[in-house]
Amino acid sequence: MLLLCLHLSAAGQSKTVVKEQITGIFWQVVSFEDTIPSRASGQKMGITLMNNNKMSGFALCNNISGTYSLKPARGILHFKNMNMTWRGCAGAVRAEYHFLNALKITTHYRLSKDTLVLYAGNRRMMSLLKQQGQ
Repeated sequence: MLLLCLHLSAAGQSKTVVKEQITGIFWQVVSFEDTIPSRASGQKMGITLMNNNKMSGFALCNNISGTYSLKPARGILHFKNMNMTWRGCAGAVRAEYHFLNALKITTHYRLSKDTLVLYAGNRRMMSLLKQQGQ
């Protein structure tokens, strides 16, 4: 009986799951709704989640900013108070608008090595690649 109690006690202990941190890193978009975004030389599309629950990023020609809430143990990620500058860029406005809206409806994420994938429900919104030295 004692052996059974010790086994049940050990089984009831929760294991700590360590998730790789996604904050403080520039994540560059490599695919958006399963297409590869076209961009002219020097244009970026990506985000940085800062440690103070603020986010910033680039949407091709314009800067984006906002806040986020993150629950890493459950893979939950929500963006809020999203803003974007409105510099005119030929052919980029539509892609930038879709990028900003995709962030607004993001519900969760999955991390696999250096790739961060954002989802809205079951819909894969975008894949982002961790950029070194950013």
